[in-house]
Amino acid sequence: MNLQVLKRFFSYKFYSKANQKILTYIVFVAIASIFWFLNKLGSEFTTIIDFPVEYVNLPENKALVNELPQSLHLSVNSFGFDILRYKLSPEPYPLVIDVASFSKNIKSQRVRDFKLPTRYLKESINKQLASELNVLEIMPDTLVFQFSQTVDKRVPIKPNFKLTFANQCLIDGEIQFIPKTVVVTGPSSILDTLQFIYTEAQEFDNLDKPLEQSVDLQEDSKLKLNKKTVVVVIPVAKFTEVSFDVPVIAVNVPDSLRLITFPGITKLSCLVSFNQYNLVQPGDFLVQVDYLEIDNQIGAKLPLELGLAPTGAKNIVFTPQSVEYILERNQ
Repeated sequence: MNLQVLKRFFSYKFYSKANQKILTYIVFVAIASIFWFLNKLGSEFTTIIDFPVEYVNLPENKALVNELPQSLHLSVNSFGFDILRYKLSPEPYPLVIDVASFSKNIKSQRVRDFKLPTRYLKESINKQLASELNVLEIMPDTLVFQFSQTVDKRVPIKPNFKLTFANQCLIDGEIQFIPKTVVVTGPSSILDTLQFIYTEAQEFDNLDKPLEQSVDLQEDSKLKLNKKTVVVVIPVAKFTEVSFDVPVIAVNVPDSLRLITFPGITKLSCLVSFNQYNLVQPGDFLVQVDYLEIDNQIGAKLPLELGLAPTGAKNIVFTPQSVEYILERNQ
């Protein structure tokens, strides 16, 4: 028993010393690596850093029709510490490119295309960057600006909304905008096919009364709007159900024939706002069958169609939805 204890003791001592040596070796390697890394950071390096870019002072009488790079790739020379700081820092402030400062004729109507070699930006960019970085090269080597003469067009506004309503409430009319239209300025190639401007997507939930609120308009980098926000008016009202017996009218029947339906009336139900409840009458609705549909039907029934309904009536349903019929020749 004592022999086993001695074996375990010496075995433990042996492995402990071996583990200790390995740990010591790892620590020394780590320390050496850190010193080597710090020494390298003290040396000069050349590397590529991406910087976002912002273009200012574009000509107001022209529209840019091509996409410009949103960032520039800069080949920079600096000490490792400074480069590492830029690499690890959050996204830097954008480099500002003053387009007008590089061409005095850019506002001229004759100028459609403008090429800016990025080597001319080096001095301006070096001033905007920290003094520790020295810009050697800028990529791409050329920025191409393609312009078109701008035109104006007044277009209506179209909603981009998702609406939900409280119980017994519905929209009561058309969504209105104040103003109803906006003036859009941009290249004719775009405005020729532009029919309307959308609002930003927005949700209005559980509406139980009319809503009036400012909303933003969708913007396009190639277009300018004379207004960025408008007022939307969403008419909302409480609705209730009404029912009427409405006669079925036959239309497009030749003068020599008479079309008789069975039944001759249909029960019509719909939703109307409380304000319209006492104003809506059976005569405001026209439910019809079309003689011209006879050849398209299988069997001796014709579908009922809604020919006329008052503004504001919703969810119109009639029972039955089809009727039997006979044709008689007029004497």
